[in-house]
Amino acid sequence: MSLQDQLIQQVKQLDKKQAEELQFYLREITQQNTDEYSPQNFLYLQKLTSLCLRDFYTLDQQLRPNIRAEKKHVSLPREFTETNNSFPNIIERRRSRREYQTQPISLPQLSELLYYTYGATGKISLRGYRNYILRSAPSAGALYPINLSVIVNSVDTLSPGFYRYKVKEHALESIFLGDIRSPLVQAGLGQQFMATAAVVLVLSAVPERIIPRYGIRGYRYIYLDAGHIAQNAYLAAEYLNLGACDIGAFYDDAVHSVLGFDPEKEFVVLMITIGRV
Repeated sequence: MSLQDQLIQQVKQLDKKQAEELQFYLREITQQNTDEYSPQNFLYLQKLTSLCLRDFYTLDQQLRPNIRAEKKHVSLPREFTETNNSFPNIIERRRSRREYQTQPISLPQLSELLYYTYGATGKISLRGYRNYILRSAPSAGALYPINLSVIVNSVDTLSPGFYRYKVKEHALESIFLGDIRSPLVQAGLGQQFMATAAVVLVLSAVPERIIPRYGIRGYRYIYLDAGHIAQNAYLAAEYLNLGACDIGAFYDDAVHSVLGFDPEKEFVVLMITIGRV
């Protein structure tokens, strides 16, 4: 039986169990005596909106081949090039593009893309910090609960792997190195363009950054923040003559397993493919 057939069979087997779990989570979050500031409420909301395939964990060895944990700091170039693309033209051209050329993108292109998507654009005095960093995307209360990471498939001079974008330093730090295109496509419901994209941006949320201030309503703000960042990515890609496409359809627990996330602390909200068109 192929891996894809195994996944389909497991989904069918999980239907009844998942339905029972969702009913439990719904009861828990609607109880009158729950504390809206409780981190558990965030977990319930995440479970209610997740598409899960828990038995995926038994397939970890097949899902994550040839991966090695390695910390590698990559400084990104800050010399940006100007194009002839005007802002009105970029807005009018914006499309979701799923077909990519096989050529890699350059490190300067990736640098520019990340800067315009979520880079540090200024500093102010805020909450006792003299140099509080502001970014290219707005955030509720300037709390920035979203982390931006990059799955590198094909970038000149950069090894394939999973990298965290370090906003303050405008740099990348590798989490692990290796080709994860095959397991990524499996976790992404078989969407093959995730493998042909040069990079896949990963937007993940850290609830503890926003719960203390906004309580359960902070769950809404997480997705608003992600939307701002995603639109920046689309427009930056058009400016750089690249293509972008949002991906919201994926098995949550499978993606977390492939990337090594603990979803009770940080969970994936959205992914965005980027490539040459």
